[in-house]
Amino acid sequence: MFDIDRRKVAISRRGACQLESFEYLQEWQLSWIEKRLGKHILAFDVKLMIYNIDIRQPVVIVRVPTLQYGKALESKLAMLMFSQSKQQK
Repeated sequence: MFDIDRRKVAISRRGACQLESFEYLQEWQLSWIEKRLGKHILAFDVKLMIYNIDIRQPVVIVRVPTLQYGKALESKLAMLMFSQSKQQK
């Protein structure tokens, strides 16, 4: 999904893939639905919504299997974007 050396991100839409620069990404939000089952709280419909500069599709939704995986992916995005902002200064 990410090429750190070339600072590119691969975006897949309806079976086609395109490469964009990291500047394509603006912000993201991890979203999920919680459901209580007895003493446990489970996360369902976990997805990472990535907002970008494309007016044709301003939000790319990436469904993830678990909340823990989504949080890990969110952390990776934060590290990539932090390194990008440091390089631009």
